[in-house]
Amino acid sequence: MDLFDFTDDEKLALLDLLILGMYSDAHLTLKEDEKVQGVLDTFGFKTKKERYKCFDEAITRVRRHVDSFEEACDYAVALADCFTTPDRRRRACEALDLMFRSEKKVNQDEMRFLSAVRKVFKA
Repeated sequence: MDLFDFTDDEKLALLDLLILGMYSDAHLTLKEDEKVQGVLDTFGFKTKKERYKCFDEAITRVRRHVDSFEEACDYAVALADCFTTPDRRRRACEALDLMFRSEKKVNQDEMRFLSAVRKVFKA
């Protein structure tokens, strides 16, 4: 996904959204991780330590919101507000959809979460 016009705050919000999506079905996969790592690639970190710190901070932020579907949706509402244009919100939803579809099969929990995100993001 091309994020050249996303602000750093929007990239962080996208990172959190994808990680939140990873946790939506309590089943983390390598394909999902690859998509998350792709977002991290866009930050241009100077060191691996900076990259790991950013990733760890994102995991910490997201883990507070994965205990229930409602908590995850509430956090998605907060993340939607981070995107400055409808097009960027739509592209964030596309990134989530692509991450889920990268596994070839999207399960019910993932579809439920994606549907809720689309509604919140109005995408």
